[in-house]
Amino acid sequence: MRFSCFVALRYFFSKKSLNIIHIISLISLVGIGVPTMALLIVLSVFNGFTQVASDMLSYSNPDLIIESKNGKSIRKDSIDLAGMSRIKEVESFSAVVKESALLTCGENQRIVKMMGIDDNYVKVSAIDTTMRIGQFELKNDYGDKSILGYALTIDLGLGKGAEKMNIPLKFYVPKREGRVSIVPEESLNSKKTVYGGSFCTSSEIDKDFAFVPLEFAQDLLDFDKNQISSLHIKLKEGSNADKIKEKIREFLPEGMQVKNRLEQDPLYHKVVKAEKFAIYCILSFIIFIASFNIMGMLSLLMMVKERDILILRAMGAGKNSIKRIFFINGLLLGTMGTLAGLFVGGIFCWLQAEFGLIKIGSPSFIIESFPVQVNWLDVVLIFFMSIIITGLCISMTVRKIKFEKRQ
Repeated sequence: MRFSCFVALRYFFSKKSLNIIHIISLISLVGIGVPTMALLIVLSVFNGFTQVASDMLSYSNPDLIIESKNGKSIRKDSIDLAGMSRIKEVESFSAVVKESALLTCGENQRIVKMMGIDDNYVKVSAIDTTMRIGQFELKNDYGDKSILGYALTIDLGLGKGAEKMNIPLKFYVPKREGRVSIVPEESLNSKKTVYGGSFCTSSEIDKDFAFVPLEFAQDLLDFDKNQISSLHIKLKEGSNADKIKEKIREFLPEGMQVKNRLEQDPLYHKVVKAEKFAIYCILSFIIFIASFNIMGMLSLLMMVKERDILILRAMGAGKNSIKRIFFINGLLLGTMGTLAGLFVGGIFCWLQAEFGLIKIGSPSFIIESFPVQVNWLDVVLIFFMSIIITGLCISMTVRKIKFEKRQ
């Protein structure tokens, strides 16, 4: 093996007798480097957009959520909150009641997702930092207030300054028990609040979320004070949500489950994984095609070194040793191309992250330039994937070496 490596290195770094081999080697190097660089950049941009989307989801999806496995509500007093609060990674938690409701404002009406929240909610969500109109306050001297998504506010015909006018909003939900009546009001529970302001996250929740006090939502839905839809949990920075899930399960009764942020939106999670897998497959195929250049270079090199092969054979080198020489030679070229591509791609990602060289070009988007986030696991996977693909192509080429003696 040491003999094969020594000869392969001499072949790799020595001056080639034919200029065409230099050209093909350079093309092979670039052919491997460019798709490797492209794969790293595309995946890093994809990771950047995924992080942006995850940050946007954080306004509606907490780090962890406790909810019922089958029903729509859970009992807050059945959870060992004292024990759960002793978990050092748990920063805070908030009780939430969530239900679809009909919201009316004058003649305008919309189906909304009503979120009844307690005072701790601002500790588990940064929703209070996204206020476009007014302050995130759910009570005043006139009673309960509603905080609406900015797009929902526009749909209801509420403009800037309306938060100071105590405009009444009315929520309707079906009664939990009772007969259906031909008079709609007799089949519905209703309760009034006043408009208090609007938040804007540039996400889907702006269109249909309405925040109200927890007691307001419980009363509207005929819940008692310990009946809630879910318990939202905020973890300390850097905590591993999946590990904390296992600890929290010890404090829950049967029939309850814990979900992390992605599990709360399974469709989004599946789409992200499918898109990333598709990117790997497409650019891996390009690397496979680019590996044909290395195969051509090796084939030409073997023709040029035919005399050397005969000399090595005469000196006692085995067939496998000679095959290893050309295999290592090609693998060195593939490795250098891969490392060069990763290096250039890494430099580009750093420049994009620091200076935002390439702009998105849409003033309506929440960020100005394409986000990038280099994941070191992606770097490792790209490296080994490229080496494996080029190694397979090279092995197919070296098998064709002929060892017949010249006549």
